[in-house]
Amino acid sequence: MNATGTTNYLWSRHFAAALAGAGLAHVVISPGARSTPLTLAFLRQAGVRCHVLVDERSAAFFALGLAKATELPVALVCTSGSAPAHWLPAVIEADAGRVPLLLLSADRPAELHGWGANQTVPQTGLFTGFVRAAHALATPEEGFLPRQVHTLAARLLAECRWPCPGPVHVNLPFREPLLPPAAKLATSPELGPVHPPEAPPPLVLPAPHAVAQAAARLSGRPGLILAGALPPGSAGPDYARAVAALARALDCPVLAEPLSGLRHGAAGLEADSRPDSHHFLAHGEALVQDAAFVAAQAPAWILRCGDAQVSRSLQTWLSQCLDQGTELLLLEGEGRWPDPERGTTLLLRGDTAATLAALAQAVAAKAPPAWMQAWRAAEQGAGDLARATLDAAGDDLWEGAVVADLLAALPAESRLFWGNSMAVRDGDSFSGLSAKPLEEHGNRGCSGIDGQLSTALGLAAAGSAEGRYSAALLGDLAAHHDLNALAAARELDCLLVVVNNGGGGIFEYLPARALPEYETGWLTPVPLVLAHGAAAYGVPYRRAASRAEFQAAIAEAVATGGPWLVEAVVERSESVARHRAYWQAVSGSEN
Repeated sequence: MNATGTTNYLWSRHFAAALAGAGLAHVVISPGARSTPLTLAFLRQAGVRCHVLVDERSAAFFALGLAKATELPVALVCTSGSAPAHWLPAVIEADAGRVPLLLLSADRPAELHGWGANQTVPQTGLFTGFVRAAHALATPEEGFLPRQVHTLAARLLAECRWPCPGPVHVNLPFREPLLPPAAKLATSPELGPVHPPEAPPPLVLPAPHAVAQAAARLSGRPGLILAGALPPGSAGPDYARAVAALARALDCPVLAEPLSGLRHGAAGLEADSRPDSHHFLAHGEALVQDAAFVAAQAPAWILRCGDAQVSRSLQTWLSQCLDQGTELLLLEGEGRWPDPERGTTLLLRGDTAATLAALAQAVAAKAPPAWMQAWRAAEQGAGDLARATLDAAGDDLWEGAVVADLLAALPAESRLFWGNSMAVRDGDSFSGLSAKPLEEHGNRGCSGIDGQLSTALGLAAAGSAEGRYSAALLGDLAAHHDLNALAAARELDCLLVVVNNGGGGIFEYLPARALPEYETGWLTPVPLVLAHGAAAYGVPYRRAASRAEFQAAIAEAVATGGPWLVEAVVERSESVARHRAYWQAVSGSEN
């Protein structure tokens, strides 16, 4: 019997060491008995930072944030039974958002399945349809070959990263006894050097004939680039430089999504090639609502890279352009076909930054000068209207002011998480462009409001280790959904801003608003006292009901450091009126 415990422990030590050797730096553990060999192995593994979160659902979103920030796979460990099922929402987001997660679920051995043994459920197919690979391992056996364990570890991390980043599930059954006797554990020798095989992801270059074909379609014709979010590891300075170079070569506008990394300094980009307001635009959503402008400025082509647009107005405008004959060129590097409009005329496969750089070298002519001038002037006008809307509100607190003041208060190089529903849309509308480098994230794979605080705190955990500040902006329902994530906030430098507008504010702008059952079925205000929630987890809290109070609260949080929860109380009807006034100004009609 002792041999079983020893084998479990040694196998797990080799597995953890090989994962560390292959590049794993973070493991998020939810405590449990059956996962004891894995947990102990990771806790004893040099070079791996272990984060322990009791709630598996929160732990999975926390790991998602870590993976986004580090741009590397992050492992999750949990026990058997219902525990891994709580990972599912985050796994779905990781799948859609192409975020690398390694899911390590402990299990009972095969002989206990199907006989009513406690805490035994069919785990092997739990994430079918949402993982890049699934492995059902056998129980560790005495005499296992360490090199096979090392190779398995390297393969798992490689599957997380290529060809399409995402989650990989490994089900690991262990027989009892789970560990050797304590005395033997205390005298267990250290492992020697572990050298798993190397498997770096390749750089996939576009086919030269496809680049030439695309360049011919772009050259000398009016068009624009829709720049969306890329998966972890694909965005960053190379992407920003390549987009900027192509925009200059074509003299075309770039409609930069809020999560594209191209609005605020394109973190890490050298000053001489930093994206600026010359080609990069932040008010695309507003521009395409001006019927006269879009009628006069119809693009011959649209080049899309990254994820789909946050703005529904942009999505509608794109479909209208395609109906009128605009060519859609799609850049895609992960083997997908992300084209909800189903209007692509040319699909270029390859690394996004490399493809953009190749196109910049291949294009032969710029668009007519009047094309970029018109878009630049319209961008300036939309920005002026946004600033006028902010100024007109005075000291009244509403979402546009929250976005502007939060961005102004954050230190350079901060990480910012945009929550779903209204938060990311207000970020799209009112964040503008700036030279200050910020790294922006969100969970837009399937755009749920679950796990928002946990994801933001995962980003903050990576940032605190690097000396970088982190912040998040989300709504009151998202905070209510994930409040126990605050247990992970201790010792993190992070500012969590919750806009409390009394429920699901986004539905004020959707058809359900006209229904008599609106408040009961859609608005769903919750009796959430955030001050009590923050106090329960020892997180400093401030409440702001005016713009001056909000500015003071976030300034205190940034200056003091550590975790802070700031509640921005917004009067919903006034906020709706200000939003509508802005949209009416930019479009000339009621919105």
